Amino acid sequence: MSSIIKVDQIQLADGSTPTAGDLGLNVTGGVLQTLQDKLTSQVEFTASAWTDSGLEISITPTASTSKFLINAVHGVYANDSSTARLETRIFRSSDSTEVAKSEWSLYRDGSTYKSAQTGICLLDAPNTTSTVTYKLQAYNSGNTVSFQVGKDNVTLTVQEIAG
Repeated sequence: MSSIIKVDQIQLADGSTPTAGDLGLNVTGGVLQTLQDKLTSQVEFTASAWTDSGLEISITPTASTSKFLINAVHGVYANDSSTARLETRIFRSSDSTEVAKSEWSLYRDGSTYKSAQTGICLLDAPNTTSTVTYKLQAYNSGNTVSFQVGKDNVTLTVQEIAG
């Protein structure tokens, strides 16, 4: 014999909506939400200082045990005749934390532009239920070289993973 229970709404004693964990469901490792930001125009980095790329995502965790899978994909190219180096990082601006950093050296030979498609992928655990903001930033460590991020597909994707 089977039974069916039909309800319009389930609430906790305090009137709030229960989470999957409140109902005894194990969702550890499941994707709870996905957000993506994409550049639509090129951004040039010429200063020797950390500079926002324009890619930014603010996300509010479902629980303090949630983790965030962060994936930044960006194309970079040198538009000067010398060797150049670009550093990129994922910066959690909500608490001023550098989460990850990468460094790329590009060499230009004569009139040929040098480019690369690169990225950063990591799992971050901010341990909070407050809104978290992630930014993709770049640092041009050459004095006379300009870099442009955005020539190719440039995205920042953040997925909340249940902890």
